Amino acid sequence: MNKKIFAFLVFVFIASVPMVSSVNMQKPSINADETSKLKNEVEWDGEFLGGIPKGDNEGELAAVFGGYFKNRNRGGFFAGIWSNEDENKQGEVRGIFGKHIIIGKIINDQGSLPFIGFIKFNNNDDTEFDFIGRAMSIIGPAPYFVGTFSSY
Repeated sequence: MNKKIFAFLVFVFIASVPMVSSVNMQKPSINADETSKLKNEVEWDGEFLGGIPKGDNEGELAAVFGGYFKNRNRGGFFAGIWSNEDENKQGEVRGIFGKHIIIGKIINDQGSLPFIGFIKFNNNDDTEFDFIGRAMSIIGPAPYFVGTFSSY
């Protein structure tokens, strides 16, 4: 009986998470002076740039983020900044990522907020973005995020 309830709950969870079939948005940009401060922390393997699209599907961004990442055996870690559409720094974002999961926290003047989410890396060059995912936290909505990365 417990196995049936567990299977039903897993099914409800998966069915309640809507999937993104296509993303149409502008390419994000971020202030390079702010991210250059992070570059001296670790010997990074590459950099990333992404955004959180607004809910109206008009291609506008609610927030952008960018920074650096370090690869490990089955994932890696990252550090960057996030900002509003005016490219003013709002806080930092740090965390770890795996093949399909991302865990981290957003830090700003008011404190920090942990998040966990799902991430999918695109392996082909036909797509506009290199990764897409969805992050959830204890408060607020669970926004989608998309972005690109490049290795050194």
